[in-house]
Amino acid sequence: MFVKKANYPLLLIYGEKDNLVDKKGCDLIYENWKHQNKQYVLIANGSHEKSTVTQASDILKDG
Repeated sequence: MFVKKANYPLLLIYGEKDNLVDKKGCDLIYENWKHQNKQYVLIANGSHEKSTVTQASDILKDG
């Protein structure tokens, strides 16, 4: 699995209303990512669109 070899930081953003990407797949990527510098941001009303990234950006700035 590629993620076990990926040795660089990860920022994973997932919109909980995404109808294209399965959250289970994102969970597996995050859990198996080799590098310890990783962050998983869940956006409650996010879809598979730019607005989800914008919301995540706002959260990361505040946080």
